[in-house]
Amino acid sequence: ILTAAHVVQGSDEMDVVYPDGKTMKGKVLGANYGKDLAMVRIVTQGKVPFAPRGESKSLQVGDWVVATGHAAGFDPARTPPIRFGRVVSKGPGNFFTTDCTLIGGDSGGPIFDLEGRIIGINSNIGQALKVNNHAGIDGYKEDWQKMLAGEQWGKLVLDPLQNEDMPVLGA
Repeated sequence: ILTAAHVVQGSDEMDVVYPDGKTMKGKVLGANYGKDLAMVRIVTQGKVPFAPRGESKSLQVGDWVVATGHAAGFDPARTPPIRFGRVVSKGPGNFFTTDCTLIGGDSGGPIFDLEGRIIGINSNIGQALKVNNHAGIDGYKEDWQKMLAGEQWGKLVLDPLQNEDMPVLGA
């Protein structure tokens, strides 16, 4: 499971709850806190649904996207809201910004392209609910092996320019 690092921070295990109420155990693997990326492995045996990975580097300003999450936390009595929007800016680093209206609890939820591929994870909500940052899926691809191996690194800050993995050119 791909999620935001700030969602799993400080946890070793998590409960994974499906819409039908079924619960499976998950083990937190690795995390890059500077990019707000984390991985969780489902340890309970059984079939699990999944969505294919897309790309985030190829996104263009104006591209349509679909975000979902569990606003105000998981509630088995309701389905998660679906929010449509557009990419409004790219970068810095693996981040992109959309005008999908997100609220507290949506962090860690997926954002999809119109083909149903995951292109990012909801990272942080802006002061205006229609200006939200998402950690791009290509950041996961870059750090996949380290996170799969259980490594955790970086510092969680709200400023993506403070990401220690971010290349910087000084003059």
